[in-house]
Amino acid sequence: MCHEGVGMKNYFFSEASSNLDFHSDPTVNEWNNRTPLNMPQCKNCAAIGICGGGCAYGAQLRNGSIWSVDDRFCNHSLSILEWVIWDIYKQSMVSAQRIRLDRASEASHDLNRLLDEPGHERAESERHRN
Repeated sequence: MCHEGVGMKNYFFSEASSNLDFHSDPTVNEWNNRTPLNMPQCKNCAAIGICGGGCAYGAQLRNGSIWSVDDRFCNHSLSILEWVIWDIYKQSMVSAQRIRLDRASEASHDLNRLLDEPGHERAESERHRN
């Protein structure tokens, strides 16, 4: 049950009974089987992993079936996914730039070390100038 349906009696039992078999109750089974993997309209959605099919109760209220898509939640999930992808991309670009700068700095230090080694022209000319 999603948060939108909390407090609604349509899909809740008024009393917990020792006679209730959750494994054979048709209402419980229908809600247990409602996943985006069982919803054809969700199968090719990029946000399937973060959406969960949206709010089943909201879909029931607006579209008449828990098996329909809750468009509000769907649009929200797609927007969140796009934001996450762009955020990861921006962070990776910053990291890549830092790596390039670190490598350039290391290469510069390595080059200076090589140039300053005894026997190298630069090292010898510096020694002769002093």
